[in-house]
Amino acid sequence: MKHIRMKLIGNKLFFIVVFILCIAKSNAQDNSGCLTKHQLIKMQSASLDDIRMFLNNEGWDFDGAKSDQSFNYFDYLINYNTVSWEKSSYYNGGNIILYNSSGKPNIVIYQSNSLCFNDLLKSFTFTKGKTSVYNDKLVTLFKENNITTEFIEHKNDYSSRKFTILVYNSIVLSKEVEQKKKYDNAISEGDLLFSSDKFKAAKLKYLIALEIENNVLVQSKVDLCDMEICKKLISKGDSLHNINQYEKALRVFTEAKSCSKSLLSLQEKIKITERKILDGKILTIKDKADLYFNDKKYDLALESYDSILLLDESNLYATEKIKSIERKRLDDKINTIQSKADLYFNDKKYDLALESYNSILQLDKSNVYASEKIKSIERKRLDDKINPIQSKADLYFNDKKYDLALEGYNVILQLDKSNVYASEKINKILEIKSTLTKRSTTVFSYKSTNKNDLIQFQNLLLDDMKLQIKKNKKGFVNLNILISFDTLGNNLSAVKNISSSITGYTKKLSNITSSSILKPSSENGYFLASQENLKLDVKWSTTKNLFKSNLKGIFQNEYPIPSYTAVASFINKQPFKNGKYIFEGKDKEVNGKSYSDINLVKYRAVGPEAAFLSMLMPGMGTLKVTYGNKGWGRFKCFLFSSGLAIGSKLYSDAQYKSYLGATSQADIDNYYNNANISYKIALISGGISATIYLYDIIWVISKGAKNIKDSKPLRKQLQQGPVQIQNQSISWQ
Repeated sequence: MKHIRMKLIGNKLFFIVVFILCIAKSNAQDNSGCLTKHQLIKMQSASLDDIRMFLNNEGWDFDGAKSDQSFNYFDYLINYNTVSWEKSSYYNGGNIILYNSSGKPNIVIYQSNSLCFNDLLKSFTFTKGKTSVYNDKLVTLFKENNITTEFIEHKNDYSSRKFTILVYNSIVLSKEVEQKKKYDNAISEGDLLFSSDKFKAAKLKYLIALEIENNVLVQSKVDLCDMEICKKLISKGDSLHNINQYEKALRVFTEAKSCSKSLLSLQEKIKITERKILDGKILTIKDKADLYFNDKKYDLALESYDSILLLDESNLYATEKIKSIERKRLDDKINTIQSKADLYFNDKKYDLALESYNSILQLDKSNVYASEKIKSIERKRLDDKINPIQSKADLYFNDKKYDLALEGYNVILQLDKSNVYASEKINKILEIKSTLTKRSTTVFSYKSTNKNDLIQFQNLLLDDMKLQIKKNKKGFVNLNILISFDTLGNNLSAVKNISSSITGYTKKLSNITSSSILKPSSENGYFLASQENLKLDVKWSTTKNLFKSNLKGIFQNEYPIPSYTAVASFINKQPFKNGKYIFEGKDKEVNGKSYSDINLVKYRAVGPEAAFLSMLMPGMGTLKVTYGNKGWGRFKCFLFSSGLAIGSKLYSDAQYKSYLGATSQADIDNYYNNANISYKIALISGGISATIYLYDIIWVISKGAKNIKDSKPLRKQLQQGPVQIQNQSISWQ
């Protein structure tokens, strides 16, 4: 079979060569524009700029950069950039595709017409070529050193692309294709292993591919393997952690950390596990240390707690225990010294006690007990010095020998600057001296020295005035009182002038003035001369005012009162506000300022008695009980129906009389009919009038009863006395 295939290939080549020779002889065209062998081999190693310049000079047009088409020629997509040129000449036109990659020789693909193809093929006469047929392509391959040239004839069409020449470095390209094969195999095998959950083996394959070609896709596959490996390790570590196998769990987590350093949750698990291991070690030491502590073996306990701090510097328990041991040792020393110091203190051996308490403070600067005891000793020593001086100074003070007393108290302050007693006594002496100086020349204001007594006296006068105003409907009091005390404390107060409408009020006022309410003015135990002049001018009068409230508003009688607003507000607040109100107003004036009291003394609402008006004339009672809201309609209806009834009856009687005197039958019938109709109208109108009459009386009684019921709360208040509307209490101005 191999022999037959080679024979067929040979025959095919023979016919092709003959065909080319025939074409060459029958066509004498110029094909000098075709690329030569030398040019193609030079393009395989030249720079892209040199190739571009050469092709531009040869009339080739730049066709842009196209996608990598290497799969069509080498069965793999290799990593090259592609640049294309074209030439549209019929005789030597075609396409050039240049595969270019930094640091590697170029791959030149020349798609030409048959003339250029054959001329190039002839130029390889000194090299033995190898011809083969592959996928309907006739390929002739020539090798010179490392350069391989392939002549490919396609079966696809009759265009220039039917004839292709490839020029490339076979060694470099073979390595490129091998690497590509190795890359694709590594990816394929890695994907298969990954799908079988063999993540470590898959990662190794992906790393091989990554060494060949470092790209994002392969790196993502490696990262995915790392993530899955980590998941398995973390799951295993979690299981070990859950059964308290912390050492093993830590090893697994640490291994997982190497495959995913950025996983925060894993870092946290490692920290927690390390903490658990550390806590286990610490707990063992702690239990032992606590036993030593409870047995008061403080040296051994201290050594154990120190070892805990070596493992964990921030361990609060060990720190507090060490402090506690140190505190206990210090307390033992302090208690021994303190017991001795207290004995000295109780025996009043203050020098020895002071020495001991100071030694306690050297051990413990914050010892409150020792500090207080030292202060107490110093205080006792100071008091022993101060007490005799203070006793002597107090005797001088009580004997009113103020200069000698002042000297003694100043000595005390020199010994003890914070002595409150001495400071107060010195201030008191200075006040007394100041009082004695002012007392001899000054008459003080009684208001400034005895403010409360003065206010009490004024209130007593005002209370009596209020009582007089309440008892008397009108009146007046005008008085002038001089309050006066001398330096012996004698009450010299008197009423200077008075005029009053109240009989015997002067005597009563004199009794009030001389009463014990007014006390002498004094300061620091010495009476002071003082005076105060009081004026009181009071007038009052009483008036009564009638107010009517209905649907149209609130109306006042011919003597309006100033506090109309208060009255109107009171009336408007009532659940049933219609009716007659009588208010008693008391107008008061004290030292030019006006006050007024208003009380409701009488109230009347329209009740069922308004029915008597309805008996006289229907509608009138309704107008009364509704305060003008209803009634006029009934009044008009009653008048109309009554007038119609009376008029109809009179007309009926006149027609009937004419009927009795008529002689002709026509007149008799006419008068009779008129009389009969008028009589019926009179009866109907009379019935309507009677109905309105009775209905109005009954309705007025009902409405009047409702008025009485609605106004009952206010009337009940009035039964207990006048209702206070406004009460302005008088005051001293």
